[in-house]
This record gives sequence, C-alpha cells and structure tokens, in this order.
Amino acid sequence: MDVHSRNAIILERWKQLPQQYKQQYEDAAAADKARYAAEMLHYRQLEDDRQYEVRRAPNAESSVHTLDRLQLMNLGLSLHASAI
Repeated sequence: MDVHSRNAIILERWKQLPQQYKQQYEDAAAADKARYAAEMLHYRQLEDDRQYEVRRAPNAESSVHTLDRLQLMNLGLSLHASAI
C-alpha cells in the first residue's frame, strides 16, 4: 500500500470519528501550537539580543564570549567574570 492510499484511509477514518473522540486530539494540537508560538517568540527575542551583542562587541574575540554568555544565560547558567 502506498503512502497516498494509506493517508486516504486514515483521513476517512478521522472524518467518521465522533467529535467527542476528536476533541482530545484537537485540544492537544491547540496547546502544542500555543507552546510552539511562545517558544518561537522567546527564541526570536534571544536571537535579537545575540545580534545586538555581536554588533556591539569591539572585536571578534569578545563577540564569541558574548555569545557564550548569552547561550549560558539561556540555559540558566552564568560565567564568572574572570573566566571571560
């Protein structure tokens, strides 16, 4: 059986499924979509911060350290000032 035939069967079964059974999957999909949107917003803000720090850094070496600091902050960690 090819993929298209299998998908057609699955789609037909989904359409025949009572709404009460579909609802749990639709709710889970909506929650996952909201989670993804929130994570992407957070990611884009972090990317904007990283780009700003890289442009602000006076040389390439400090850019690397700035990115390391930001990545560690994202993980909830920090570097001691003397280690940078």
